Amino acid sequence: MADYQFTETEKQLLNSEGFLVGLEKLAAGKPGLRDTWDGYRSGWLGYWMTSSITEAEKEVAKIDAALKRLKQVSASIERSQKIAASDPRITQFRNDLNALDGWTVSLLETIFRISNFIDPRRTRAKVGELSAAMTALLNERQQELDPLKKNPSHFASYVK
Repeated sequence: MADYQFTETEKQLLNSEGFLVGLEKLAAGKPGLRDTWDGYRSGWLGYWMTSSITEAEKEVAKIDAALKRLKQVSASIERSQKIAASDPRITQFRNDLNALDGWTVSLLETIFRISNFIDPRRTRAKVGELSAAMTALLNERQQELDPLKKNPSHFASYVK
């Protein structure tokens, strides 16, 4: 199987159906491929999933570190008698918030990559659902002049 080269049509099938389902469909029509695909699929899937989970663990550690820095800066600001917009802690907070945002997006991309391998259609739908939910929440916050408003119902279809 290691020497097998997928055709463009086969690659398109794997991309649209996901690797697991796509490979099953390809193997059904190729007896020679059927003989070896189970071992190839489990070995490749095991390796790929392990490396992706390891990547996600590193991203979670970076998220945790950014949150701890944000918490420290926030506590320092909270203890202040007064603070100006030019205070260096505000710049530090922004930098740490940018780090949190970046690592959170990186983790989300890793999750979507794992999901896409299993079910590309659902992954693509989830990306759209997340965008729609965030847009609805931001619009609601703006309309109600409440920047802290939460509304989990916007995310109901995303988390199902």
